[in-house]
Amino acid sequence: KDGTLRSTIAKEQIDSIKEFLYYKPFLGTWKGAIVDEIETMEESAANAFLKTLEEPPKGRLILLLMKSDQGLPATIASRCHFVHFLPVSKKAIREWLIAKGIEDAEKIAELSQGLPGNALCFGEDAERRAQAEEEFQRIDTLVGIPLYQKTEKIKKMLPLKDEEPLIARER
Repeated sequence: KDGTLRSTIAKEQIDSIKEFLYYKPFLGTWKGAIVDEIETMEESAANAFLKTLEEPPKGRLILLLMKSDQGLPATIASRCHFVHFLPVSKKAIREWLIAKGIEDAEKIAELSQGLPGNALCFGEDAERRAQAEEEFQRIDTLVGIPLYQKTEKIKKMLPLKDEEPLIARER
């Protein structure tokens, strides 16, 4: 609510979602919530969400999105149905970017790694695109060299703890 970046999902945020789902929809019979990066949920938030996930109010759909199942509490996982999404084809992303009027769609589609959100970010933010291109170039230097050299190079490539990730989201 205050515009600051969060690295975890707090209990207060889950309470807000539960309250939103409690009230009937204004129009129609269904109401839904999307919770992104669910694997970052604090333990207190996970415990607060269990009953709602187990027995959601009638006509409610809750989508939990995650990049990795690492860190997802077993109590949450046991109450969910998993749907795995594959990356979008480079061709589809390229065509979508062209339709949006974004230049250099071919290169951006390649950089996006099948993720439309990355493609849009790189198409709209030249600095982020340059950072991604630099990362790919650094990774390319690892191809075809002995393992011991890869290890040393990777150690040098790893960001320091205070560095901002390539794509940061506001919570």
